[in-house]
Amino acid sequence: MFESDTNRRSIASRQVHILTRWNATNRPHRLLQIPCSLIPPFGSTPMAQPHDHDHSHDHSHDHDHSHDHSHDHDHDCEHDHDHSHDHDGGHNHDHGDDGPRWQVLAGPAEVKLPGNHDWGIRWSILEEGASAGVEVFELKNGPLTVWVSPTRGMGIWKAEYKGIPIGWESPVRRLTHPRFVDLKSRNGLGWLDGFNELLCRCGMAFNGPPGNDPGAKSPIESDLTLHGRIANLPSHDREIDVEEDTSTLRLTGIVDECTMFGPQLRLESTVRTVVGSNAFEVTDEVTNLGGAATEFEMLYHNNVGEPFLGAGSKILCPSAEIAPRDARAAEGIATSSDCLEPTPGFAEQVYYHRLLGDEAGETVTLLRNAAGDRGLSLRFSTRQLPCFAVWKCTQSERDGYVVGLEPATNFPNHKSFERKMGRVISLEPGQTYTMKLMFAVHTTGKEVAAVENEIAQLQSRQTPVIHQQPAKGWSVE
Repeated sequence: MFESDTNRRSIASRQVHILTRWNATNRPHRLLQIPCSLIPPFGSTPMAQPHDHDHSHDHSHDHDHSHDHSHDHDHDCEHDHDHSHDHDGGHNHDHGDDGPRWQVLAGPAEVKLPGNHDWGIRWSILEEGASAGVEVFELKNGPLTVWVSPTRGMGIWKAEYKGIPIGWESPVRRLTHPRFVDLKSRNGLGWLDGFNELLCRCGMAFNGPPGNDPGAKSPIESDLTLHGRIANLPSHDREIDVEEDTSTLRLTGIVDECTMFGPQLRLESTVRTVVGSNAFEVTDEVTNLGGAATEFEMLYHNNVGEPFLGAGSKILCPSAEIAPRDARAAEGIATSSDCLEPTPGFAEQVYYHRLLGDEAGETVTLLRNAAGDRGLSLRFSTRQLPCFAVWKCTQSERDGYVVGLEPATNFPNHKSFERKMGRVISLEPGQTYTMKLMFAVHTTGKEVAAVENEIAQLQSRQTPVIHQQPAKGWSVE
C-alpha cells in the first residue's frame, strides 16, 4: 500500500524525526533522520508523482538499516550555486530565477551541535536542459560543502572549502541526466557526454576502454562501453542522518546494476563529513545479489583542476613501482609527477602505480600547487584498492584542464586483459567488497608540508622501480 499525495504532504510536515539508537558500545546517541521520500514540493514547481515502488530491499550484508527510505524521483538544478544558507526549520528557499531552489532538510534548528552553527543539509533538483531531473544533495559542515548527485550513481559533483573550489571545469558544463547519455554512442565512448564530476565511479561490472570481451560469462555482457554503467545509474533508498554525539553529517544511497542472465551488483554508498572539518569520507560497499559468482571492477575517477592544479603543481604518492600506460605516457615518464600550465593540444598521459602503504596498508596521495600552500590529499587502503592511476590532461582550460587521482581494484585496461592478469575480482553470492576514500583540503604551507612528509616517510621504505616503457603485465602482454 502506498500513501496518497495528500497523505504524503501531510506526513512531510513531520519530516524531521529525532531517534535514539544504540551504537556498538551501547552508548545512546541522538540521530536526526530525514525520510527523503517526504520532501515537499517547491512552491508551484510540480514534483514527480509517487511511484508504486516496493520499499523493501534485501541487504545481503549485515547492517542496521533502521531508516526511512525514499522513492525514486526525477529532479533538477542549475550549475551556479548560491552558497548562502538559511537554516530555519525546513522551509522552501528560492535563491533567484537563475539558481537552484533549495529545500533545507537539517540544520541548527533541529539539532544543536557543539562549536559550529553554520552547518546544514539541503536538497534540490535541476530543471533545465540536459540537467532536467538531476537530484542534488548539499552537505555543509561549516567551512566545507560537498554536493552529491544520487541521480548519477551517488557521484560527488564538486566541493568547496572556505571559498576554494574543489573539482574541475569540464566541457560538459552541467550535471547531465543519465537519460541524455548514450553509452554506446561515439564508438562506445558516450560516457564522456556526462563526465564532469569531482568523483566519478567507473564500474561495477567493468571499466576501462570499450570493445568486445570474448571472456564474458554471458553474451549480453560481451559488448563493453567506456568505464561501465555505474555513473549513469540513479540511486534509490536515499537517507540522511545527523549524529549528535559525533557531529557527523551523512548521506547514503543505493545503486543497483542488475540484469537478467548477467551481473546483479548493488552499491551502497555513504558520504560523511564532520562538522567544522576540512575532510569528507566516501564508503562504498558492493554486494553480489545474485546466486552465482560474478566479476567486479571499480575505479574512482577523482578529477581536480585549479587552484590545486597549475604550472609547477606536483602529484605526490609513495610508489613501489611506476609504469607508463602507453608510448605517449612514456614520453613524459621522467616528469610524471610534474604538471604543466594549460597547454593547447596536450594529449593525455596516464601512469600506473603500485603504491606503498603503512602496516595496515593505508596510503596517501597529494596534488599540491607550485607554491606549496594549497593541496588536496586522498587516503585509501592499498588492500581494498591495490591499483592506482594518474591521469594528466593538462590541455587548455576550455577543453578541460584536469588531473585524475584514480585508486582502483584494477588498472583501467580492457577487462579481458585485466582478467588475464588476475586483477578482476570475483564476488561470491552475498559477498560484499568494501572501499573507503578520504578527501582532505590543505590551505597552508604547514598543512601541505605535513602531508608531503607523510608521503616521504612511506617512500623511504623503498626506492621506486620506474619503467621507462609500458610494462609487461601492466598494460602490455
